[in-house]
Amino acid sequence: MNTLAHRQLPPTPRDAVIARSTYEALSPYGGMDRPLKLPVRGCKEERPIDPPAGAVDLLMHV
Repeated sequence: MNTLAHRQLPPTPRDAVIARSTYEALSPYGGMDRPLKLPVRGCKEERPIDPPAGAVDLLMHV
């Protein structure tokens, strides 16, 4: 059986700023029982995604 160990590196200062602002933006929506529609911007287009409510809570704590 082959298992990979997950190694979490400390966040960079830039990652910490992004995480903090993401948490602040999502925190009003935490604990909701319905999915949110989030815009995702890519190289060519913007399109919405509908993560389930539990995923929003998870994103807040990442």
